[in-house]
Amino acid sequence: SRGLGDVYKRQGLKRHMSAEEELNAFGVAPRSTIRKAMQQAATDTQAIAYTSAAVEVRGLKMVAREAMKEAGMEVPEKGGSKLRMMSLCCGIGTMAEATEQLTQGAWEYVQAAEKGKIQRNILKAAWKKRGLTEARIADDAFDATMLATAPESDMLTVTMECGPFSRQSQTSAEEAMEEVDKVRKVMEYATRCKPAMIVFENAADLIKSARMRACGEAMEQHMKEALPEYTWRAQVIDAKAHAGVPMDRERAFWVGTRPPTGIAK
Repeated sequence: SRGLGDVYKRQGLKRHMSAEEELNAFGVAPRSTIRKAMQQAATDTQAIAYTSAAVEVRGLKMVAREAMKEAGMEVPEKGGSKLRMMSLCCGIGTMAEATEQLTQGAWEYVQAAEKGKIQRNILKAAWKKRGLTEARIADDAFDATMLATAPESDMLTVTMECGPFSRQSQTSAEEAMEEVDKVRKVMEYATRCKPAMIVFENAADLIKSARMRACGEAMEQHMKEALPEYTWRAQVIDAKAHAGVPMDRERAFWVGTRPPTGIAK
């Protein structure tokens, strides 16, 4: 399948994917609580748009597994210590879905932030079983109160708005650079909570495109300046090439790691 704006088409068919077909293509498990939550909170049109804007789950699992390895962590198992995850700008929560699949449920959702009301309802309904109550979901990732009360976490994931940096965007490189400063604000969470690993995700053009590469380099510089003791790396994950997914879907990731404190090797 190939992404066309905010929707995906099935090869050989003259129609866009349904919400269920997109969830399958994006690696969401058949019995995932995301599916039921989306049926309850969103229309079919909304569900298609929200899924199209999400991050593919199998690629996320690859990134998370490697980050745990680099941080000297083992993937949590049932009956053992639980991984504590904080997620900012998280959409419908495919990072949570990836963590659910990777750890087989051995994790806790300690805090989330998402500006979309419907997406927040989906998050709450889908991940209540992992501790994500309404009190733990903020509508502003840059809220001072949320920052001041941010709990300890093992993993911080950040999926900031990618529109200004995508190849379809009409935003100039100069205007896009203004959005980069949000990374500096997000890093305030990291410097406060010092998670074992941090995963930033955004448009692949921030690494691959000459037009947006300066923005990507500025983002990475903010990360390194905030936490110079961390080991940082950047990579592009292609859902088709790296995860075997029949989908043209490239995403950029920046991963920062340090020795963990909550889940020992």
